[in-house]
Amino acid sequence: KSIFAAVPLEGNLSGLTFSGCGDLNPLQNDIPHNVIKEGSKVLVNGAVGYVLGDGTRSSAEKPNLMLSADMNQMDPYYLGGFKTSQGGEVYDTVAIPIPVLSEEIYNNLLVTDDMIDLPVADIKGRHLPLDNTDYGKMWTAHDLRPRYSSDRCSGCDACTVENVCPTNAFRDKKINLAYCFGCGMCSHYCRNDAFDMNTGSVDLHINDEDVTIPIILRQSDRLRANKLSLKLKQMIEKREFIL
Repeated sequence: KSIFAAVPLEGNLSGLTFSGCGDLNPLQNDIPHNVIKEGSKVLVNGAVGYVLGDGTRSSAEKPNLMLSADMNQMDPYYLGGFKTSQGGEVYDTVAIPIPVLSEEIYNNLLVTDDMIDLPVADIKGRHLPLDNTDYGKMWTAHDLRPRYSSDRCSGCDACTVENVCPTNAFRDKKINLAYCFGCGMCSHYCRNDAFDMNTGSVDLHINDEDVTIPIILRQSDRLRANKLSLKLKQMIEKREFIL
């Protein structure tokens, strides 16, 4: 059991889970923090907020932020609960503007998914990486939402997808796309293949062997991230968000 999995992992390199939106993550586009600093204005779940400082266990290699915004102004689409095998978590959606004030800031914006390293670790202990991959392998050409075919659903007495879906997006043979997180669990756990979704797989070299591991869970939602980024862009253009 782990907060990094929606259900207990089976082990033996049978599945990979990850988080992070890759090159859409503003922290990957502002290294070191030239623009994103204490006091910077941001959008937190659609509400205007501010960077208070670095977050818990933040480091130059693995930065994260502490943010503040008025919850009453937030859009409920952008935040919610996410079930894991160790209990409930909360997901939030954040968009941060990066004004291009220098050539260095501009060059930092040119990072792409394949340039961002992602270490692969055993869920037990999370010690030294078993191997390394990148966010290009996580996101490139993969589906952001599943396609559900009701004619392939056999109406199991105990629906596996209802049980494993981290956001309760599938109920009574219907998928609620407003709740869907695009995690990919449905496509891997439906016994009748009623869900079609390409989440990809990763080729790794572990213990002197080449292995291919399917990506069974994404704990970040690139679709929501894209939507909030576009909303921020529109607010800036309309002068509703002043830098």
